[in-house]
Amino acid sequence: MKKLCAQSAAAMAAACLFGVAAPGVSVAGTLTIDVSSIASAGEFLGGANPVFQYDIGANSVVKAVSYDVVLQAYEPSWLSELGAAFTDSSTLNGFLLRPAFGTNAAGSGSFAGSIDLAGGGLGFAVGADGMLRVEFAEDAYDGLTPDGLWRSGAITVEFTSAVPEPGTYALMALGLAGIYLSARRRPRAAA
Repeated sequence: MKKLCAQSAAAMAAACLFGVAAPGVSVAGTLTIDVSSIASAGEFLGGANPVFQYDIGANSVVKAVSYDVVLQAYEPSWLSELGAAFTDSSTLNGFLLRPAFGTNAAGSGSFAGSIDLAGGGLGFAVGADGMLRVEFAEDAYDGLTPDGLWRSGAITVEFTSAVPEPGTYALMALGLAGIYLSARRRPRAAA
């Protein structure tokens, strides 16, 4: 067993030291958000709106969004006022999705589409905490609670996560080797 552990640790350390994972490589990921029955009541950062946070990985870059949703706006609100703000946890970087943009009327409707944020120069990175903040908000507060309702559907967020550089794996391998060596040097208790 000791020999097998030593061989495995040596192989892992060699793989890490010689850069099996190339620097700058990224891994694609998706996040699908079920928007069924999410109600919005006020303006972005107004405090009355539902806010969700998703861990998509430190410094991940949001690249695209697609949506297929059914929205309901209550009079005097308009469908075009319903939106979802996708930001980093500081709310300084991000974008605002308005699925019913241009539909200046109350009522309900189905809306679908996709946005290539990266292609349009609008892709953004979440911070080191890896949190993507999503707030469902309105353009204006009309005194209603709720102003609008995301009746059903989903929003899919595409992102890339950075793969740690080989040096990170090398440090991990050195730590594992240290644990192995300290366990090996420890005297065994008599049985």
